[in-house]
Amino acid sequence: MLPALAPRLPVGLPAPAFAGHPDGDFPWPFYGARYLPGVEATGRPVEPVALGAALRALHSPETLEAVGEELPADPLGRVDMSVRLPRLEETEEP
Repeated sequence: MLPALAPRLPVGLPAPAFAGHPDGDFPWPFYGARYLPGVEATGRPVEPVALGAALRALHSPETLEAVGEELPADPLGRVDMSVRLPRLEETEEP
């Protein structure tokens, strides 16, 4: 999905350079990418306007239509709120 999304977003995206497939030792697909030039975002102030523009472009119906693919299955349930919300409630402090 990243190569299809990259030209549509106003931010750099890592290009998958290495791909791994599930096997007996690691049951999930994975990928590795080369670093993007620039500064690591962690610990830096976020530019809200740029972040908003990137998220708007990422989630727009035009982007989904242009990519023209269904997102791959997510066995970890990262986008399934019926999975995520119980996990969140388990980790919330009383």
